[in-house]
Amino acid sequence: MSKFRQRIISTYEGLTRRERQIADVLMDDPKLMLMNSASDLAAMAEVSNSTVTRFVKNLGFETYDALRRDTRDEFSQGSPLSLMQQREELKQADLITNFAQQEAMILQGAFGGLDQDVLDEAAMALVSAPQVGFFGMRNSHFFASYAHWQFVQFRRGTRLISGAGETSAEHLAGFQKGDLVVIVGVRRIVGKMRACIDILADAGVDILLVADTSSLHLAQRARWTLACPVENEFIFDSYSGILGILRLLAFTALQKSGDDGLAYMASIEGHHSRLNEL
Repeated sequence: MSKFRQRIISTYEGLTRRERQIADVLMDDPKLMLMNSASDLAAMAEVSNSTVTRFVKNLGFETYDALRRDTRDEFSQGSPLSLMQQREELKQADLITNFAQQEAMILQGAFGGLDQDVLDEAAMALVSAPQVGFFGMRNSHFFASYAHWQFVQFRRGTRLISGAGETSAEHLAGFQKGDLVVIVGVRRIVGKMRACIDILADAGVDILLVADTSSLHLAQRARWTLACPVENEFIFDSYSGILGILRLLAFTALQKSGDDGLAYMASIEGHHSRLNEL
């Protein structure tokens, strides 16, 4: 995680609601700090210039320009765009090898940070909860849908939040204490995501957050958080770690479901045969 994002996360709980709007914008895309003036940033976050000034001081800087200089120094050392501009064009064979190495590093970063006890506890909760929901917005919805597809094969009571033509509220109202919702958060995060998390947490719903570093500020109300790196030198974020973690969760939960999970899978296969669906 970049020092810039660490700084925001460490101060997030002490920020006002308006200041958090700025934090959310910059957690989603830190480089906006480099490309925009304080007034431009205020407009993007829909806050006043004075709110930006207070936000900057809460991060430990006297002026916006001082924070921007510090951020520029950090990102110029390792930003993907800078690296791509500085390096010579690779031969195709070198490109493929380097790309594969980057993907391996992403996977190692995702799995290397996992705690076996946390994985087991979360997987057991995914098996035993009365209802399990899967929630993501924008591109995160794709990963939530993928995770839902894994779990629907071996346990009852799974929901994808939300489907075409449906609102989030229509699904959130159906969860209560004891249920569990898996929330996938990869940039860019929609502003109402935090409000949705608050609704679930206020209802006593357990939350498992699977997120990249830009979304870790959502973790305060999650029971479990699994962080996955996505940044690499090839500009586009890599989601192999996110998919790998979700697949591992499903596999571990299937193991813990025992005979019940296998019997449910068998019943689905039986229905496939009768309906001649596959």
